Amino acid sequence: MPSRSFFSKAVPLLILILLLIVVVFTLKPRSISRVPETGEKGIALVETARVVRGNLEPLFSALGSIEPRQQANVFSLVTGQIDKVLVNVGDKVQAGDVLAVINSSGIEAELKRVETELELAKAAPTAGLDPSKDGFLQALRIKQQITREAELRQRLNDYTIRAPISGMVMKKNVHAGDAVAALGTVASPEPLFVIEDIESVYARAGIPEKFISQIQVGMKAKVRVGAYPLENFPLAIFQGQLARISPTINPETRTLDIWVEIPNKDGKLRPGMSSEVGLVIEQYKNVLLVPKEAIVKSEFQATEATIVYVIEDKEAIAQGKSSPVVARGVNLGLSDGVNYMIEETGKAGAQEKETSWLKEGDLVVTIGAPTLVDGQLVRAIR
Repeated sequence: MPSRSFFSKAVPLLILILLLIVVVFTLKPRSISRVPETGEKGIALVETARVVRGNLEPLFSALGSIEPRQQANVFSLVTGQIDKVLVNVGDKVQAGDVLAVINSSGIEAELKRVETELELAKAAPTAGLDPSKDGFLQALRIKQQITREAELRQRLNDYTIRAPISGMVMKKNVHAGDAVAALGTVASPEPLFVIEDIESVYARAGIPEKFISQIQVGMKAKVRVGAYPLENFPLAIFQGQLARISPTINPETRTLDIWVEIPNKDGKLRPGMSSEVGLVIEQYKNVLLVPKEAIVKSEFQATEATIVYVIEDKEAIAQGKSSPVVARGVNLGLSDGVNYMIEETGKAGAQEKETSWLKEGDLVVTIGAPTLVDGQLVRAIR
């Protein structure tokens, strides 16, 4: 009969073995659930859209940048030491608001002295003076003191630095205790403050000179900025109006500068942002439209071509099945930034014998198109 000491040693050992088994099964790697791709090798998951007929307001696009409606560089008109600065970068100010104050103790003392001398001159007795001589000299001294007093008061105003325009403080290059020089006393002085009016802004861009005859002040424009991509900001196309056209052409780029004014009450647009300016030149009605995401620049039969991938079996795609795609060459027309107009006359380039034209109702690949090849199987996820 087993001894009690044997059981006392065996039971803890069995418990330890059971615990190890539990730990092993607990820590065993589990299969991670994945979104099923297709179940079939080589089938690409894509998004699709229909080729439709509609109206298009094509945009001539040009890259540019955002500029303030107005900018003011603020300098000091006197030499002195800054007593206090009342604004910071990002503050909104109104024209006339105090930005900084320069120590004016010296000029205040001089003004007080002149005021005292003027009071004494006015109070001086005139009895016994020769009106033709002494009276004239006294009147002249009083007039000079009055002129000097006015000059000092005007100079005293210059010790208070004010905002010349309403806007936002974009730069502040001065702090309390700094010494500042009067404008004109040093070469290339740095402004104490930079204020910009961005209640409305300009999108400045250069357009090729061949389009000069097609643009005019007042025409509609649409502006996109890189800071607000459309996928995250659906309303990131800003409406504007062509406000100014440069009278001269850049001889190096052969472009003409234009300024599109855009309302900016909410302050989303900031100077320096990159932008894409689109001018609405004219309207085309009842034309074939294809989303710009469907357009692919590709090598097709040893020739660089513009193609779209068309779903061959639309019914299979509608049922969640796969279908091969066919590469079709297209001649692109103008664009409104969302869709391209497809030319319906002429040849399709190198693909004219091997491909057919797009037609209304065709199902084309949008997202995923650049990775496809002619004849590849796809399945639509949207």
